[in-house]
Amino acid sequence: MHFGVVTVSCTPLRLTPAHQAEMTSQLLYGEVFTIISQEKDWCFIETETGFEAYIQNNHFTKVSQADYKQHYSAPQKTYCFDVLSSAITNREHIPLLLGSVLHQFDGLSYKLEGKKIIFNGQVISPSTDHPEPIFIQKTAFKYLNTPYLYGGRSIFGIDTTGFVQMVCKLNGVNLPRTIQQQFAVGKQVQLLAEAKMGDLAFFERNGELSHVGILISDTEIIHCEERVKVSSIDSHGIFNSTTKQYSHQLRMVKRVFL
Repeated sequence: MHFGVVTVSCTPLRLTPAHQAEMTSQLLYGEVFTIISQEKDWCFIETETGFEAYIQNNHFTKVSQADYKQHYSAPQKTYCFDVLSSAITNREHIPLLLGSVLHQFDGLSYKLEGKKIIFNGQVISPSTDHPEPIFIQKTAFKYLNTPYLYGGRSIFGIDTTGFVQMVCKLNGVNLPRTIQQQFAVGKQVQLLAEAKMGDLAFFERNGELSHVGILISDTEIIHCEERVKVSSIDSHGIFNSTTKQYSHQLRMVKRVFL
């Protein structure tokens, strides 16, 4: 079995092995995955959260199972916490986005492809302990005004579930990619009034799951719709102050930071 580690700032994951194919998700620099099969220019992969798609061969480097276990599979990872920053080798600058993974980070540098790379930006190493609620908010607010992009997981474009996945990841909880999978995680909160910072609110349209966001309190939610923004919420759903109507019908609140 072989694995891969992304070596570009952000790479698209495609539904089929073609540049014009639908982008279903993205991986950021340093994120790892399992290689299922390989073609001439593309690999079919499975991400660490179980999402399957195609990735370009020239956007990653292969990692053996032994190297993966030794260097890349640590349960506690270090992430770039700058919106945009640079890592430095003796030959180049590497642009890093919020959420990029810094393997074997020692406080001054990390290692990738056998190279020692200097990084002096902000980092975060979430623990398995329950994060401080204010830090969940701080993480979510870094994405404010990021435009909606279907399949996006970066500060330059992100979708509804990608936003929730990235904020949770940076606070130590690895959620799956799709809304149905995210809905299956965590513990139900019976009443909105009992919600805490970091709880996930799920919404429905015509009986089907249609939207998810992160509660700031029992009256405010941060979510990605057109862009990442803060909206008012009550037991009926998200209220649009401009149209004076409910834009999303609340289905359930789930607690993933247990």
